[in-house]
Amino acid sequence: MFLFVIVFRAIAALTQGAVPQTTPPPVISRVPVQDKRIAFTFDDGPNVRFTPQFIALLKSYDAHATFFLIGYEAQQNPQIIRQLNAAGMEIANHGMRHRYLRSDNPELATQEVREGERAILSAGVSRPSLYRLPGGISGPRTRSAVGALGYRIIGWSIDPRDSIRGTSSTQITQTVLRHAAPGTIVLMHDGPATGREPTLAALRHIIPALEAKGYKICSVGELLRTARAAS
Repeated sequence: MFLFVIVFRAIAALTQGAVPQTTPPPVISRVPVQDKRIAFTFDDGPNVRFTPQFIALLKSYDAHATFFLIGYEAQQNPQIIRQLNAAGMEIANHGMRHRYLRSDNPELATQEVREGERAILSAGVSRPSLYRLPGGISGPRTRSAVGALGYRIIGWSIDPRDSIRGTSSTQITQTVLRHAAPGTIVLMHDGPATGREPTLAALRHIIPALEAKGYKICSVGELLRTARAAS
């Protein structure tokens, strides 16, 4: 009888589409490194107007960054994804439609991640391994679903609020430089189609200022590999 109850409950869970209860993976917002490396990340692209400008600016300083792409935008701009890849930038997943996962719905999370992944892969690049939750919003079951798909979840430790209309390049610059420290992850945006001029202007000051202090601008993946090599 006891065995029957166990089997019945297992079948019920499967038929209801339940996600196995596992320990949710952490949201990585900072990486412990010994040297002066800081990761730059850009969300909500690729954008045909602004993303190439970010690529050119980063390349001019021999810097790399992680770009968290929205699947819908990826479908519209596959050529920009190939430009990112050719420039040595790290391509990561930001979901298909930038949907906030407020309800802790693992099925929706799975759908968003998989569809976003397919959109990115259609540009002919490698499968991403990093995912950023839109708005940083999630619950434990959502994170478990993302982790079950093989992704590491990336947050941030510095938010200059460049996505907020009215935030100036000076404010962005001051926030990043004030909080910069080894292993921090900076949140910025290369999309959507308007309002990215202050971010670009700020970066023209931020990157040389950080390099003058001995920092190396890198991708999240490089930050993680550096920490792993030192452990």
